[in-house]
Amino acid sequence: MSAYEQNYTDSTDNYENYIGEEGKAVRFGIVQSNDPGRDKVLDIKYLDAPEYYGAAQILAPASQGNGFDMSEYAHGKVVFDMKVISHGTKGSALEFTIECTWPCASTPKFIKADVLNEWETYEFSVAEMIERGLDIQHLSLGFMVLPTWAKQDGVHFQLDNIRWVKGESPATQETVCYANFFDDEWVQNSQGVGVSIAGDGGMVVPNDQHQYLTTSVKPWVTANPDWSVMNGTWFYWMSSVMNYNTMELLDPDALSNCSGSGTLSLEIYTPAALVEDGNMTFTLYFLDKDNFVRSLNSDVFSVSDMKSDDWNKVSVPLTTAYANLKYVGIRIDATQVSPSLISPPFYIDNIVIRK
Repeated sequence: MSAYEQNYTDSTDNYENYIGEEGKAVRFGIVQSNDPGRDKVLDIKYLDAPEYYGAAQILAPASQGNGFDMSEYAHGKVVFDMKVISHGTKGSALEFTIECTWPCASTPKFIKADVLNEWETYEFSVAEMIERGLDIQHLSLGFMVLPTWAKQDGVHFQLDNIRWVKGESPATQETVCYANFFDDEWVQNSQGVGVSIAGDGGMVVPNDQHQYLTTSVKPWVTANPDWSVMNGTWFYWMSSVMNYNTMELLDPDALSNCSGSGTLSLEIYTPAALVEDGNMTFTLYFLDKDNFVRSLNSDVFSVSDMKSDDWNKVSVPLTTAYANLKYVGIRIDATQVSPSLISPPFYIDNIVIRK
């Protein structure tokens, strides 16, 4: 058990604390519970520490140099009991995640406890975590629940009965043909995932918006548009790893080989302000290396139908094989979005084709 802590403004100011050591962001330890049916529990409290971020975590065994293999639990679940004592001064949700050496991790699942000071049991499917980016053969972290970044002050909760439970393999199982979890190695000016943006229907994307919308790609794509200039229609394209000098994909056939059948899905995190505005819609597309847009179907997804401050999965069936595909993307229709809307970023992650 340890806590990783990092200065918000200086990432080089980071360190790890263990039980009995006093951190600047979080304190944790084993305490005796006074609740009926409970014995000793894990108590985790985040401090009023505006300069530091903290993450209390249960690490995988240190003896495993390349991560810990938990494949025998691939069809099981992670189960734990939790009592939330305080949501803190900023009303933070809690995030559950398992890591396989950052940024390789399962995309967080959000826990929003409606009642304080009551124990509740939570269960999360390991198979779903694998589908959301977890490398089950190389775990660096066995368990973590933490408050949202920059909203940690005063959050206090207790944990008990943390366990991995094995499960039975399903009789029929889909296979992943193509996946972009945005956790591949990035080398500055050399290689990494590709993200591109283009206006549609005559819309011109300002240069600063190209920067804000295409430069933050790990551990997911971060989109922080200025809606006063981006309330039009535009394409948002994402590729697997490419050579930044030649702009060629390292595996140029992977997407095309999977495009003819199965299901294409991606996940989008929609902040509350964007959901409350309710006017952004989007459709999924392919783009080939010659910049021809390839339509998939007519399904239109609206943020008004999505969960606030949470991840949402959307999917479409694939029926037509295309050659020379380079990007998966979404066509965003923001023509009805208020130009005065101020919203946190939305995120895109886990682009997957299953058959």
